[in-house]
Amino acid sequence: MRKILILTLFIILCSTLAVAGELTEHTVNVEGKQRNFYVYLPDNYNPEYQYPLLFMFHGLGGNYNDVSSESYGIKELADQNQFIAVFPDSLSNIPPKDITWNNFVLFPGYDTFALPGSSQTKRWDISHVQSSDRYNSQDVKFVDAIKDYLGPSVLDTHVFSTGHSYGAIFSYYLAMSRPELITSFGSHSGGLLKFLEDQELIDSVKNNLPIQQKFWFNFYIN
Repeated sequence: MRKILILTLFIILCSTLAVAGELTEHTVNVEGKQRNFYVYLPDNYNPEYQYPLLFMFHGLGGNYNDVSSESYGIKELADQNQFIAVFPDSLSNIPPKDITWNNFVLFPGYDTFALPGSSQTKRWDISHVQSSDRYNSQDVKFVDAIKDYLGPSVLDTHVFSTGHSYGAIFSYYLAMSRPELITSFGSHSGGLLKFLEDQELIDSVKNNLPIQQKFWFNFYIN
């Protein structure tokens, strides 16, 4: 009886997430802000099954409408390969980050230094890998909230991340921040920001990845 009740609740939960074959908008609250994202469930989606999950992040100044459009073909791939696709939307006017020492600012706005005007536009929240709070990102927390929102519909061993341009950079940062969550990641037209190049940290993450993840990790950072 208990198993039947759990399964019934699971089906009800999944049925409210989205409609198979359609792009639907959802919101979660992260640090007091309503964050928006699209969910695409593949054709023939069955709420009794678990599915791989792909996060697709837009570029600097873009939005979730860009990457969920037909230009990238993610929805078609989701139908062909039976996975759930999620398209998060970033925030505007994220305060620039500083490197400080004893309350003295050593490097103001390091995360926007090489991207003039980016502090006023839509972008992903990325911290310096050498800072003490390097994983203190509201967008990493956003991803965590989305994963929780999707619940048991996701196959936990198959959670992937990719993005375009600045979204590709964030995809790398997310994999560094949440190696226990992200199975592997890919990059489209995105390199590495200088403040993310920390070989000791890269080696630390790489050495703790399963064999299949190491291949993709090496491929995308070398």
